[in-house]
Amino acid sequence: MISDISGNGISIGKFTQDKNTEFHIPYNPKDKREICVDDIVANNVVARTGRDYHGTCGIVAGYPAGLKITHNVVKESPWVGIHVGFGWTDQPNAMRDNVISHNDVSRFGTVLGDDTSGIYTLSLQPGTKIVSNYIHDVALPTHVIRPLIAGIYNDEKSGGTMENPMIVACNLIKGIPNLLAHFTHQGGVILTYGNKFAEGNEGAKAIKDGAGLEADYRDILEKSK
Repeated sequence: MISDISGNGISIGKFTQDKNTEFHIPYNPKDKREICVDDIVANNVVARTGRDYHGTCGIVAGYPAGLKITHNVVKESPWVGIHVGFGWTDQPNAMRDNVISHNDVSRFGTVLGDDTSGIYTLSLQPGTKIVSNYIHDVALPTHVIRPLIAGIYNDEKSGGTMENPMIVACNLIKGIPNLLAHFTHQGGVILTYGNKFAEGNEGAKAIKDGAGLEADYRDILEKSK
């Protein structure tokens, strides 16, 4: 259980080569031991993050490879629930084969309720999969009038290659006003299928029931209430 955090709840990897590197320059070190590889973030409850620093997320990763973010509950984040990627670039970088799956993401955008989403990506990351997540019930502040909200937001240059596309599939996205369920901005190659946008749709219940903590960890959720 991670709650009432000043900034990001969980943070993985580097976002630039060093403090002097411009944000748009992709991180792709020659020494691959510098990269966060094959990390697993699973069965966590991450709630009420960004209490002081509002441009933050429940779970965020810079340039990971083989990262698995799975079976988490992420709620009440000031901007984005889960954020993977950085750099705004379609150039080769350290990222590849990340998986964001079976997460329950809700009540995001509590402070910065514009240009926000439950799951957000940036830059080229071939083989990355966003599958079987339940994204619902955005919590917008009252000062936001015409927000850009997405359930899943593949922002600038997100995607893969023709040989190894990014996959966005079998997610349930609902309960978000002015919804852009899946929004792509200057994206790369993204394969989408089987996404649901209402709980009554065929297969939606299975996605909802399969998201969030696995059975052995559900007592954490009870303690977080």
